[in-house]
Amino acid sequence: EFDVRIRITALAEKTIRYAGEVTRGETRIATGVMTIACVTHAPDAPMKAVAIPAEVASRLAVAPSE
Repeated sequence: EFDVRIRITALAEKTIRYAGEVTRGETRIATGVMTIACVTHAPDAPMKAVAIPAEVASRLAVAPSE
C-alpha cells in the first residue's frame, strides 16, 4: 500500500502544473510533475491551446508550498 499526493503548483491562462509524491509510510517512493494544457481540436486540424474556461479556473488554486 502507498499514498499519493497531488497538488497544483502553477495555474496559468492555458495550463495547470501539478506536482505529485508517492509515499509508503515515511518513505518517499517517487515524485513527479505534470503540466496539462487546455486545448481545442477540430477535425483535420492540429490541437490548439486555449484559455482554461473561467468556470473551471475559478475552482482551482495553487497549493501553498510545502
